[in-house]
Amino acid sequence: MFLTLGGLRYVASNGEPGELEKAKQALRNAGIGYLLTALAPVLVDILRQIVGA
Repeated sequence: MFLTLGGLRYVASNGEPGELEKAKQALRNAGIGYLLTALAPVLVDILRQIVGA
């Protein structure tokens, strides 16, 4: 959803620098969210090994 909203914001910015930067930040944040979601199982396994559970 956030990736789509960032893309729509990018298209609707009409080249305005402030709006373009907001759109790019929204797309970056969506990418970071997807990355964290993909890495969550790996991070949980690492934490389990550290804690010993």
